[in-house]
Amino acid sequence: MVENAKEGSQFTFDKYDTYDWYLALGPLSNAQSKYLKDKKLPTWDDFQQHPNYDEFWQRQAMRPYLTRVTVPR
Repeated sequence: MVENAKEGSQFTFDKYDTYDWYLALGPLSNAQSKYLKDKKLPTWDDFQQHPNYDEFWQRQAMRPYLTRVTVPR
């Protein structure tokens, strides 16, 4: 296994080239069963539970709060 360069990583990559790692992974949904298993990753869980731009993501959107944005001249 190739150790991940970043400390605190959730897992190690088994390939030197991360692009090859993603290609071998297949669909992103495979990440849960192959690597993440029982890890607590709240953001990942949110992405899995809400894959579309549903009410959950709409509540977190910034656009409704950006009401006085102007373009400099």
